[in-house]
Amino acid sequence: KAAALGTGLFTLLNGTSIKTSTGPQRMVGSDKNRLRTLISQKLPEGDIHLILNSHEDLDSLPLEMMYDNRFISLESPVHIIRQGGDKLTAVKIPDRPLRVLFMACSPDDVPEKARLSFEKEEEFIYTSAQRLPLELRVVDSGSLAALQDELNQSLYADENIKYDVIHISCHGAVDREQGPVLYMEDDMGYLDKVIPGRLWEVLHDFPPRVLFLSACSTARYDRNNNCDSFALRMSQ
Repeated sequence: KAAALGTGLFTLLNGTSIKTSTGPQRMVGSDKNRLRTLISQKLPEGDIHLILNSHEDLDSLPLEMMYDNRFISLESPVHIIRQGGDKLTAVKIPDRPLRVLFMACSPDDVPEKARLSFEKEEEFIYTSAQRLPLELRVVDSGSLAALQDELNQSLYADENIKYDVIHISCHGAVDREQGPVLYMEDDMGYLDKVIPGRLWEVLHDFPPRVLFLSACSTARYDRNNNCDSFALRMSQ
């Protein structure tokens, strides 16, 4: 199924105008096989950065799964980059370890089969972090209140932003009434369906440079309520 989906995505882009960043920007190919021609070229610059600037209706397509006899992102020198908005500004990278906050949410009142194996994820992250120049902090609770408390604690002296990256791992869905939500915890450890506005209320005084939401449906448009995806609403 993954290969079939990837083939359809490849076909979609293979007949579309393509802009690359392999040195000078260039438009590639004729009316057909533009992407296949680009990938087959032996470019002296090495890796190919495929910059995607798609319509918002196509943002939820998993274009990283493109398949053409192989998964393009995994088995070729092609790196897929989704282009952001025009409001992006250059950021000076500080000369210090990266500061990362991780929290996993697994409410007690969801079915057993729907609970996350967050202990394994935490163990994997801890092991990986030991090999990297970063400072990792794990929040024990998966509630908005716990996240707020952590962010409200003493700031680093060098800047107002305490964490460069905030990583939240949980289930996600598009609720029929509330729209896009994250399945976080309340103060008692029970399910709390968090909409983008509530999460932003906690983050807006301490916005991270990167917010990583490891949850399903965060890129899904809510057709019932005619509103943008969780990810898009957090980036606006």
